[in-house]
Amino acid sequence: MRPWLGIALLTVACGEGPSLGAGLGSTPGHSSASEGSGSGSSADTWADEGGEAGDGAGDSGAANTDIPGDADPQLPFYESAVELGVDLVHNANAHHFSMPGQAWADIDRDGFLDLVLTTQLANNRVFMGGPGGQFTTPSWAEDIALPDQISAGAVFADYDNDGWPDLYITAMGPNTLLRNLEGEGFVDVSEAAGVGDPGVGETAAFGDLDGDGHLDLYVTNNDIASPDPVYHNRGDGSFEDVSHLLELDTRSRPSFSASFFDYDLDGDVDLYVANDKQVGNVLWRNDGPGCGGWCLTDVSASSGAGVELYSMGLAVGDYDSDGDQDLFVTSIGDMALLQNQTAQGQPEFLEIAAEAGTQVDTLGWGEVGWGAQFLDYDNDGWLDLYVALGKQDPGPQQHNMLLRNLANGSFAVVDEVGGAADPRMSFGLAIADHDADGWVDLLVGNSGDRYALYRNRSGEFQADRHHLSIELRADSSDAPISPEAIGARVYVHDDRGRTQLREVIAGSSLGAGSSLVLHFGLGHAVPVWVRVIWPDGRVDQWQDPPVDTRWVIDYPT
Repeated sequence: MRPWLGIALLTVACGEGPSLGAGLGSTPGHSSASEGSGSGSSADTWADEGGEAGDGAGDSGAANTDIPGDADPQLPFYESAVELGVDLVHNANAHHFSMPGQAWADIDRDGFLDLVLTTQLANNRVFMGGPGGQFTTPSWAEDIALPDQISAGAVFADYDNDGWPDLYITAMGPNTLLRNLEGEGFVDVSEAAGVGDPGVGETAAFGDLDGDGHLDLYVTNNDIASPDPVYHNRGDGSFEDVSHLLELDTRSRPSFSASFFDYDLDGDVDLYVANDKQVGNVLWRNDGPGCGGWCLTDVSASSGAGVELYSMGLAVGDYDSDGDQDLFVTSIGDMALLQNQTAQGQPEFLEIAAEAGTQVDTLGWGEVGWGAQFLDYDNDGWLDLYVALGKQDPGPQQHNMLLRNLANGSFAVVDEVGGAADPRMSFGLAIADHDADGWVDLLVGNSGDRYALYRNRSGEFQADRHHLSIELRADSSDAPISPEAIGARVYVHDDRGRTQLREVIAGSSLGAGSSLVLHFGLGHAVPVWVRVIWPDGRVDQWQDPPVDTRWVIDYPT
């Protein structure tokens, strides 16, 4: 493999560097380059300076990496929703099988993450974060209540590029787009924007399909009579329905979840849709302009991604640390772990759930996996997996599952996880380090039951493990990308030779919007460099970045 091509082209960049926060010293060394259109092979982006792609990543025998030992016997999570001020029961509609919705964002840009939760037979709720992880209800809470709507999923994204995260809520009936009024409330702009699809909405995903700097939208409908809509953002506050770009047959399947991400590392976002009823999931490869507007090619069969399951939830993450995004798909009984082979030169997926230990034998018909997320809950530098489970049948519920990454391509179930394994009918799942303590927390939506916020307390007994959280911003009106840099890829290389990848993804799991702040566990290592590949292809790199903090990186202009 050839070394990373961009290194030879790096020059000192103009503009300000990232915001480090108080007491972190000088700005790290900064350099920049352009990735170039369609140049994003794994070797281009993955190798260290002078090294080869994949050095120290993924192999169980790789030198100079933190290989985790046995899991700490102390319980990593405890349920803290009511204690922290998040007190909401999801009132389910018995006649409509729809999801709890949960979404994180800093609505008022005060530095604390806020939370929106949906419910079907009562008002949606908003909880504003504050010091100590506590939440309060704002005076404008009625703006997002939508009492006449059977709400389902929720996700934040700044669709109008004004610097404030907006909110999209799916529903049985018309969906709702709420524009953020500079942190002082929301206003319904669904009709004016043209995105109030009247289907059976579940999950919404935002991504910039055509690279024009404005976020486009895909919505899943769990009803074959309501094809999934695709909306192109015109950049003037409105959207154009471009559903014709995708074949009607593939949009007319009972879908639950979807995500935009760059599976083949070519510099543009692709689209994956998880479908119920064993009709096959769909992977759309982004092939650029043409085809009556934009070319999206169905590569489900040729890539191996079109698994035929009762697909519900979707997790996207580089669990094997080889430099490309893998997928975990929940279902009834058997689930799928799709290992991406792009880093090995083949843009395709292998289904390896049984070999990797994510096919849990206790699951059977009637016990269903719903939302799922990759996260590094123990900050050892390897993405673990959390799965929300819930039976549709009467009787005892299935425990939710935390699977620990063993750093050798396989996972093991963590038997003692505290409240995060409580047996409820769990559907939704969104992650965030909501209290900014350096450890990722879980927000679980339980149908017909109380929402649960599982606070990660691993730092109490693993305080020697490092982390770095990175928030990307593009607030300048001159920036050619969305203000939240949705679609950007971030690489962190540490002093033990390991490189980790995260991508800014808006909409995943199931009816959920996790925090867009990217979390990197580091174990006992410290970061050596951070590389950002922005959605427009620009590449920036910083040497000697900070550690054990949240680091804001602004798009250089």
